[in-house]
Amino acid sequence: PVDLPSLCYTITYEETQSRFVVKSYGQGYGIGMSLAGAKQLAKEGFTYKVILQKFYEGTTLTKEAILWVF
Repeated sequence: PVDLPSLCYTITYEETQSRFVVKSYGQGYGIGMSLAGAKQLAKEGFTYKVILQKFYEGTTLTKEAILWVF
């Protein structure tokens, strides 16, 4: 078993070294969104929709109308 400090991680294969590299982002509790992890995913070019779905699996993004009552 591997003890990663966060559920947000990337795995890449370095062919020249014949090895896998696991990078973990954040120090979270494994619940909700890691700021460091979300920032790293954004730097890698992931959209906000993909980032939110990664941290909140099984949820659906929708547009909701906002009704202001005065």
